[in-house]
Amino acid sequence: MSRLDSQKGAPGQAPAAGGRSRWTPRSTRRAPDGRPGWTRLLLGVLAPLLATAVALAAFWPVYQSIEFVRMAAVTVVVAGALAVLGARFRWSPLLVAALTAAVVLIAGVPLAIPSEATAGGWLPTGPALVHLLEATALSWRQLVTIVTPVGAYQALLVPAFLLGLVTAVLSASLALRSRHPRLALVPPFLLLAAAVALGPTEVAPAWTIAVGALLVLVSAVWAVLLPAGPTTSELPGSRRSRQHADRAAATPLIGHSVSRSRSLRLAITRVAAIAVVLAVALAGSTVLATTLAPASDRDVIRAHVEQPFVPRDYPSPLAGFRSYLDPATRDETLLTVEGLPADARLRLATVDTYTGVVYAVGDASAGAGNASGSGNASRSGNASGSGTDADGEDGSSSSADAAGSASASGSGVFTRVPYRLTPTATGTRVDLTVRVDRFSDVWVPDAGALEQLRFLGPRADALTDSFSYNAATGTAAVSAGLRPGDSYRLTAILPPATDDVDVASLRPGTAPLPEPAAVPDALTEWLTRNAAAPASSDEPAAPGGSLQRALDALASTGYVSHGIDPDTPRSVSGHGIARLETLFTEQPMVGDQEQYATAAALIARQLGFPARVVLGFRPDGAAAGDTSGPVAVTGADIDAWVEIQDSSGRWVTIDPTPAVRDIPERAPDEPTPISKPQTVVPPPVVEDPEESTPAAPDSEVSDPPAEQPWWLAAVRIVLTVAGWTLLIAAILAAPFLAVIAAKARRRRTRRRRGSADARIRAGWLEARDTAVDYGIDIPASATRREAAARIGSKTAVTLASVADRVSFSPDRPDDDDADKVWQGVDELRRRVAERHTRRERLRARIALTSLRRPR
Repeated sequence: MSRLDSQKGAPGQAPAAGGRSRWTPRSTRRAPDGRPGWTRLLLGVLAPLLATAVALAAFWPVYQSIEFVRMAAVTVVVAGALAVLGARFRWSPLLVAALTAAVVLIAGVPLAIPSEATAGGWLPTGPALVHLLEATALSWRQLVTIVTPVGAYQALLVPAFLLGLVTAVLSASLALRSRHPRLALVPPFLLLAAAVALGPTEVAPAWTIAVGALLVLVSAVWAVLLPAGPTTSELPGSRRSRQHADRAAATPLIGHSVSRSRSLRLAITRVAAIAVVLAVALAGSTVLATTLAPASDRDVIRAHVEQPFVPRDYPSPLAGFRSYLDPATRDETLLTVEGLPADARLRLATVDTYTGVVYAVGDASAGAGNASGSGNASRSGNASGSGTDADGEDGSSSSADAAGSASASGSGVFTRVPYRLTPTATGTRVDLTVRVDRFSDVWVPDAGALEQLRFLGPRADALTDSFSYNAATGTAAVSAGLRPGDSYRLTAILPPATDDVDVASLRPGTAPLPEPAAVPDALTEWLTRNAAAPASSDEPAAPGGSLQRALDALASTGYVSHGIDPDTPRSVSGHGIARLETLFTEQPMVGDQEQYATAAALIARQLGFPARVVLGFRPDGAAAGDTSGPVAVTGADIDAWVEIQDSSGRWVTIDPTPAVRDIPERAPDEPTPISKPQTVVPPPVVEDPEESTPAAPDSEVSDPPAEQPWWLAAVRIVLTVAGWTLLIAAILAAPFLAVIAAKARRRRTRRRRGSADARIRAGWLEARDTAVDYGIDIPASATRREAAARIGSKTAVTLASVADRVSFSPDRPDDDDADKVWQGVDELRRRVAERHTRRERLRARIALTSLRRPR
């Protein structure tokens, strides 16, 4: 051992057994009983908790509420405390898991279901605990079938709470107690992947990339610079602990020759360099994601989960139009509405998918619609029985911004909605209270653009859970069905009235709606005759002008009859192809709102306008301006009208039904004379009955494509998230990999290129650069022997002596001597690496000190 090695307290020498090095940081010291110190535990847990908090931020587009922020902050702190206590007192993993479950039971209700907590929102109740246990299993599906953001609605915070708690406890425990603390990096990235999979489809990718890049930054700084927490391999009495202590006492610690101030400066420099590199990568990734991101929505779990309400499972509401006018029940009160403005209408359902049989409520699937229920379908709206207005515990349902956004088919989707909706429509805000008297159906009458709906009465919870809303069409539904005795309050935005709109000046909008499955030939011929501009007119052939002329022709030639009263002309219900053929061929034209609204919508579609039919109620009291008190809505108030979209995106309301007036007698059919042919007509050919049998018509609605299994969709999402994560990680790791590759190339060149004496001198340079990268301060002017003394290794001294002899001796070495020198270099690099932790070895590999050092 050299004189420098034998000096007590010399730079690089480890303390004697039982002693304490003056360079030992306070954070790495243990308590007197051998357990990890509190300071070390607290410092070791900061990085995994920060990474977990960053990953939880990916859930912000799902919740966007202060309750979520409180839940995330408290969850991370509690999980960190649990991990620290487990490491300090050496609890078994099973005990830590049991205490984590206890935290779920104690803190789950105040944090994840705050609306059901007591004592100021910090203590659970018995029913709330039952709800928490149910939500642990059921809230996952509810979260992916509801419109985001959900805030603190019901128990939908439970998934984020459970994922955040488990991730924080697991990550912090791995960092503090595992032999491989870098495994603690994995749980936060899995949490980020879960947040993306459970998130909305319309979030901009820049948000996800920003969160992911920030998580990579935290993880990189943690892995390179932050001290690893106490591991199980360092517990007093373990074999690895004794081996580590013996090796530390027998060999000098190379890095201890660096002063504290220099170490601090190096740490700050490396942190700044990492931050700059990651900031540049983050900015570039964000720009690329914003400019080159695909226009389609993200492929997440909620895109593959069947929605809670499928309208094609129910008969078309327009098919039951005539049943509201049954003479026996048409004057009975169906609903009682308070707060309805003058001339306002109650919207029951919007139908935008014409199948050739019915006009149905569409959904997001192309060609969606219910082909069943044609003709005079029975309606459950005039069910017998009376109800009373019962106020009970409130349940609420509404929607959020962009709820039920229109899909490629334009029908939108029915989705469960949280507490509130932020409609984009402008107009007058109204508050309505609706009491259900004799109405019974799945469709919920509303008005305008819904902002909030709150159910009342004993069935409030059941109706809230089954409530769905389609913001694209303004249609609300409850799969549990409304019954007499139910009631609800709603807040909506009524758009400005469009009664005075000049239809001739309108231009078609761009809303994509499902194409009609078929259009009657009689309607097309009638439109050709009545929509064309007069030959003597100089008016340009505009779609608005053609639509105005077609509506004027309907108003002048059409007559209204429901065909129910015995003294009125016959008028068949329904609005299929056959019924519309009859409407446009018989004279006079006789129908009611069901046929005229359907015909007007198809006419507008033929002229290029997006058009849909709305079924609803127009109470006599509201129409007369009488809104001083509750308005009774009866079956006689049923109405149907048309909404068309103009080029500004506004939906314009049009009433195409002609005014009620006396219907003239039906003109008798006059036989058409047929002249006798001049040539002899051959006798008709007798056809084989089997050959004349018509072929079965093709189905009007194509079979839906086979749905992918849920596990395949989940695998696709996981692979997509993993691919993007690896791509981001590769971009961010590229500078560090470049440094490692440059050093590897330099080492290979030194080993193989040049004569034997040049390779030996290059071997010494490699040994010196290795020591410099590990933080040993070797002045540039130091001789080889002085540098070897600072390294503090016999192998270094030998390599320096051989390099000096080659440089100054006349004897020339051969290739075998050079190979032996490089074997010594490899041995020195291995021994130096063994004296340092994994973090220090990684820092040495990516250090730029030796690359910047002059040769």
